[in-house]
Amino acid sequence: MRKLLNSLYILEETAYLTLDGENIVCRAEDSEKFRVPFTNIEDIYIFSYSGCSPALMGKCAEYGIAVNFISPQGKFLARVQGKTKGNVYLRKEQFELFSTPQLDLIRNTVAAKLSNTRYLIRRSLHDNPDINSDGALTDCIKYLENGIKTVYETADKDIIMGIEGSCAKAYFDIFDRLILHQKENFYLANRTKRPPLDRVNAMLSFLYTI
Repeated sequence: MRKLLNSLYILEETAYLTLDGENIVCRAEDSEKFRVPFTNIEDIYIFSYSGCSPALMGKCAEYGIAVNFISPQGKFLARVQGKTKGNVYLRKEQFELFSTPQLDLIRNTVAAKLSNTRYLIRRSLHDNPDINSDGALTDCIKYLENGIKTVYETADKDIIMGIEGSCAKAYFDIFDRLILHQKENFYLANRTKRPPLDRVNAMLSFLYTI
């Protein structure tokens, strides 16, 4: 079982991270704000242009802790990571397979995505049946199931991509109903990306970034 570790987020634009022994030290405005040990830190997200010291990056690479540099506005800039563990021949085979994907791989990938979406809606509906008072969630589930079926009935890759897009739209059309708390602050009228136009879209874009 994988041990769940912690992510460190640095949101202060003037912050700068340094290394002190086995500790990550955060400094801002010529003073130390806090320090945390490397224990249980899995990755770091730095939302500042100051960044961190080379010594800290080296230590993080040694410990397998990824350091992600993101602008204060949320744009991904770069990622520093140490050696990759695993079977290099398997990784090479995976890259080659996805460079020119075969029809079965495309079908299975899209169908798996739609199946996971259907599962999420079903789980939400089971826990909160009131959100389906007009049957919109049930209709969306049927739409996704039909999409999965159609994916395996066509051999046209462009049509399969179109099915994925239309099912994604159907999902985001009912996404707002899955938000059950703080509705006055968090609601989704429609999916917007560049730029995200509300809090929920901003959160979705942020999660896709990290």
